[in-house]
Amino acid sequence: MSNLISQVYKRQLIKLHVYMLSKEEGYETLIFHTTGIGGRAMEDLIRRGFIQCVLDITTTEVADYVVGGVMACDNSHLDVMIENKIPLVVSVGALDMVNFEAKTTIPSHLLKRNIHS
Repeated sequence: MSNLISQVYKRQLIKLHVYMLSKEEGYETLIFHTTGIGGRAMEDLIRRGFIQCVLDITTTEVADYVVGGVMACDNSHLDVMIENKIPLVVSVGALDMVNFEAKTTIPSHLLKRNIHS
């Protein structure tokens, strides 16, 4: 559990550091929750030219896409950032988890893993 707390703490420190740096440079910081919808909202704002840089540190939507979770991005999640040639930093934060509905919806081959509800 302390490792999980440490990871959450590190993510919060990264967010705070990015926020402080962006304020110094005159940028606003937007946070999009990794719920599938959050990623699509961010992608839409990128396409419309409202976002100039992305720091994607919690990529749960990608893990959900690969494994079949309920908060998945689609197969073009990073494409919009590349097509618009905006700076992009991607981390592997939260790639070790997938979101499912009720326990009965978890595929049988995953039931032997750690499950938190």
